[in-house]
Amino acid sequence: MRWQKFQQLSAIASNPFFSLTYARAVARAAPAARVAVVEESGEIEAFIPYELSDHRVGTTIGGMYTCVDGLVSSNAPINLRSAVKDANLRGWRFLYSPVEQTALAPYRNHLDYQGTSVSTIELPSGLAGYLGGMTKSARKAHGRVMRSRPELEKAAGPVSFEWNSSKPADLDCLLRWKAAQYGNVGEWLALPGKSRFVHELAESDAEDCTGVLSVLRAGDRMVAGRLGLRAGSTLALWITAYDPEFAQFQSGMMSLFMLVAEAQGREVERIDFGYGDNFHKRRFANSQYEIGGGEVWASGLEAGARRVYQRLRYRRVLPPAAQPAVAGT
Repeated sequence: MRWQKFQQLSAIASNPFFSLTYARAVARAAPAARVAVVEESGEIEAFIPYELSDHRVGTTIGGMYTCVDGLVSSNAPINLRSAVKDANLRGWRFLYSPVEQTALAPYRNHLDYQGTSVSTIELPSGLAGYLGGMTKSARKAHGRVMRSRPELEKAAGPVSFEWNSSKPADLDCLLRWKAAQYGNVGEWLALPGKSRFVHELAESDAEDCTGVLSVLRAGDRMVAGRLGLRAGSTLALWITAYDPEFAQFQSGMMSLFMLVAEAQGREVERIDFGYGDNFHKRRFANSQYEIGGGEVWASGLEAGARRVYQRLRYRRVLPPAAQPAVAGT
């Protein structure tokens, strides 16, 4: 299939959030989900997954719960403005597209606050190589976390780690913790189909998007969990939470290190943290890739007006001394 062929072009392109399985799961939960097919000279060169929002504007499929977005493509030059128009859209907005997607370069918002990066743990030489390449600060933090294991065992029982739990109660527990931590997650899960969408992906065993629910237990009690999506040698972390009662034992970080320790034996070479400038992500990552947002408008006039609006809005956000010169786009 051409979709999967495009995903095989790079490690970043193979991210499970770009998979057809993920797009189909979103579509079953969100009737507004769509995929535009882009052809050049009779050949399919790209797919654009999106959700149709108000006023015929396409947005990120899966919304803020999708960790990367953009094109699934051959990376050949394509006329995206024409593609957006052919899809009967006024415009298409992307938020977390890897910069390796060069077809999007002319449409990116070249304003400082739009760009960011995704932290990853690269494991080509396994756990030993990862630990050896840690910064001094990260090694100390790793030591502190692992030294808390005997304390956790004393408080709740023997510590064990399960790479992929199939117990529905474990996923339900993880989602309750996450909803309590962030109220908007609970509101999102309460929407029709959203909880079913998460459960469907957690249970998926598709080659391009397999659910992996790793669980840390102390005795018979679950104390931390991580739901990730896997494609090949890439594991993209998605939903992470821990029992706040055991926060003092750093059970969340302990589960991460035990996940990394087992990854090599599971033929996982990259753990992708997803977007977000989290301190722990940056501290324990050993690599990153750049992402950024932008927008494609069918009308050249609207595209120009949007660029002017973005520049004026950016200047209002920053104090005069902090305003950079904005290059033309």
